[in-house]
Amino acid sequence: MNEFNKSLPAEGSLVVIGIGDGGGNAAQALARLWPQAPRIAAVNTDQQALAQLDGIERVYIGEKILKGAGAGGDPRLAKQAAESDSEQLRALFHGASFAIMALGLGGGTGSGVAPFLADMARKEGVLTLCVAMLPFEFEGARRKEQAERGLQAIRDLADGVICLPNQRLTALVEDKANIQEAFRRAEAMLAAGICDLWRIIGSTSIIKFNFADLRAFLHAAKGNCIFCSCEGSGERRAEEVLEGIERNALLNGCQALAAADSFAICITGGENLSIAEVD
Repeated sequence: MNEFNKSLPAEGSLVVIGIGDGGGNAAQALARLWPQAPRIAAVNTDQQALAQLDGIERVYIGEKILKGAGAGGDPRLAKQAAESDSEQLRALFHGASFAIMALGLGGGTGSGVAPFLADMARKEGVLTLCVAMLPFEFEGARRKEQAERGLQAIRDLADGVICLPNQRLTALVEDKANIQEAFRRAEAMLAAGICDLWRIIGSTSIIKFNFADLRAFLHAAKGNCIFCSCEGSGERRAEEVLEGIERNALLNGCQALAAADSFAICITGGENLSIAEVD
C-alpha cells in the first residue's frame, strides 16, 4: 500500500473529499496511507470534529445555520448548510476531472451533503465516485432507514457508488473489540480501497485500465458498484489473492460476484509476474 504511482493519469486530476465525521476520518487515514496523494479535503458541519483532523484540507460549512454544532443527524439541515456555503464547496472541484467522495451514511452530514456535492460535481463536468459506508446493525433502524434514503439520492446523482456494508466487517473484527475499533476498521478499509483504486488507474501497464475505462464502467454499472482488493506474495501469491477474494467480507462469500451484471478485474505485479499466474 506504499508504492503508489506519484503521477496522475494524463486524463485528469483527482480530488478526494471526506464528508461528515466518518468520511473525514477516512480522509485522514487516506492521507497517512498515501503521502503523495494529489488533494484530500474534509467537509463537515461539526466544527469540533473537523478541528481534530490534520494533514488535509478542511472545509467547514453551515456557520450561519448550525453555529458549529453539526447537523444533529438531520440531512435537511446538512443540505441547507451546504447551500449556504456553495461557493466554498464549488472551489473543491476547480481543476479536477475526477472526484472520490468518502462518507458514512445514516447520520446528517453524509446523507445530506453528499447528494448536493455529487450534483455540483456533475454540473462542473467532474466524474464522481462515492464510496459510502452503511451503518452497523447496532446503530438502529432509524439510521438504517436514513442511510437507505441517502444512498438512493446519491445513486441518482453520482456517476458511481461503491457500498461498504459495515455489518460485514464484524466477521473481520474480534468479538471483544470495542465500538471505536469497529469504526476505525471501517474507515481504514474505505481509505485502503480508495488507494488501490487510484493505484490501478495511475499505473503504467501492458493492458491498462485507465480513466476512460473507469468512466465507461461506472456509467454501465448505473451507479451501483462494489469494490475489493487482495494482495499476495511469494510462490503462492496468485493462490493467496484468489483465497483472499473468496474470504473477502465485502463480497459476502462471492455472492456479490455471482449477482453482478459485469465486473472489472485488474491485476498488478512486478516484472516477474508470469502469464500462468495471470491466467
